[in-house]
Amino acid sequence: MIIPIRFIGSGGQGNVLAAYILGDAAVRHGLNAVQTAMYSAQVRGAPTRADVIISDEDVYDVRAEEPTYLIVMSQSAVYAFKSTRPKVVIAESNVSDIPMRYEKLYKINAIEIAKSLGSLNVQNMVFLGYLVKLLGIIPIEVVEDSIRDNISPKWIDLDIKALREGYKRAEEDM
Repeated sequence: MIIPIRFIGSGGQGNVLAAYILGDAAVRHGLNAVQTAMYSAQVRGAPTRADVIISDEDVYDVRAEEPTYLIVMSQSAVYAFKSTRPKVVIAESNVSDIPMRYEKLYKINAIEIAKSLGSLNVQNMVFLGYLVKLLGIIPIEVVEDSIRDNISPKWIDLDIKALREGYKRAEEDM
């Protein structure tokens, strides 16, 4: 099994962190994972990409050019990375134009969920929870452990709540 995953968004949305947490959780669960990121020197607003490849075999690629899963956090990122060819797209509900071919599309209102939890900054964890449920290969508890070990203590509880909410939404959509 080799599962390439790509997170795309705008700088400041946390897609690089979400990819890191996912890769770390995969390794904790006994899988192999490689995580890479591409972002601009501009801190916020520029298109960003973070790739994770998870496998039960050795991983030799570092970029997920044809990802099984594409997580879309912003419309502008879709245009920046429109050459991506995913199988499954998980997109923010306000992303209306996805000019790439895909087999399955899921929409989630991660922005509103994050706001309802108290901070837009946890939008990335909502997406991560949704993805973890769809993947079905890493227990959510392992992802929570990764969050506890890699996130600033002031964000841990809120990030885990957001992760669980995204996971729950995916259960409802399956």
